[in-house]
Amino acid sequence: VQAFTQLCTDTKGVIFFSGVGKRGFVAQKCAQTLVSTSALAVFLSPTNALHGDIGLVGPNDVLVLFSKSGATEELNILIPCAIARSAYFVDISLLKHSNFRKMCDMHVYLPLERELCPFYLAPVTSTAIQMLFCDTVSIALMKTKNLAREQYAWLYETVEDIMRKGYSLPLCTESDLIMDQLVELRVMGYGCLIVIDASNQFLGTFTDGDLCRALNSNRENIFHLQVGEMCNREPRWIAENSMVIAAMKKMEEGASAVTFLPVLDYNKVVIGLITLHCLVSATLFMTQSHDRGSDITGMGDQGALLISPLPEGYSLLVMERGQKDKTETNRYCTLNGVFQCALELGVDSYKS
Repeated sequence: VQAFTQLCTDTKGVIFFSGVGKRGFVAQKCAQTLVSTSALAVFLSPTNALHGDIGLVGPNDVLVLFSKSGATEELNILIPCAIARSAYFVDISLLKHSNFRKMCDMHVYLPLERELCPFYLAPVTSTAIQMLFCDTVSIALMKTKNLAREQYAWLYETVEDIMRKGYSLPLCTESDLIMDQLVELRVMGYGCLIVIDASNQFLGTFTDGDLCRALNSNRENIFHLQVGEMCNREPRWIAENSMVIAAMKKMEEGASAVTFLPVLDYNKVVIGLITLHCLVSATLFMTQSHDRGSDITGMGDQGALLISPLPEGYSLLVMERGQKDKTETNRYCTLNGVFQCALELGVDSYKS
């Protein structure tokens, strides 16, 4: 457990878990559990790997195979492909002299006396042992990373936990005049209005960008335009029980990112608003609760970031999307990009 935990901690790439049959489910479960500890882990289907997905595996990655004896045909075909790509190969099997032992970089032997199955066929005990090993490694990783309660809980928060609601929501109706809503649009500070009907049903959104377009195309009639004439009828939104990380990804998807998402219940009634500021605030709370001094640095205005410790004397400027002022080190990044990249790559504390 200690050696495998250290490998998961030290690896610079992705940890791929794979297995066939019931052990494929063990591999999936292990990958998902490790992700919740901020490790970069994914399940790799052996069948898909042999049809091109092995291209995902690189020299800095780790490939972990679950088997009973190392005699699985698909895995025997997969291993040479992984070795050819210079991946670190780990075999987790139940035989001391597994067929994979001579080929692997690390062999994890989990002793099995017998299966509970009366015919010694159904992999009941063996899969339970391998799953127990994975869960033990996950807990060991949490301790190794000093993962705080607030950090772990943040991965499981829903948008309902951090959204804006009640009187703080920027609501308007489609019949409201745009000019009457200018103060609301600016004072609320969200850069958007949520358009609803008399039953609070969601109709669309009206943003700063929509206002600019209205001014450009209807200069003379702007005083008479209604919100419903210029609002976006098909904006992005998110359900109240969605995870915070899902909201982050939804903001970033598509050709252009957004900084807010209306939150709707199952009847499409508006119950809240989640903004980039909500996500940042939740992350800052997590950081203040447990700061290990990790740093994020990057280059580019599209969120293409490198995550690594900053050399001594370097500084980081985190800015809103679109600004391109630079620090003395000529490094700059976008606010959306920082947190999106940090979530995806498993950086678990931030400092600017």
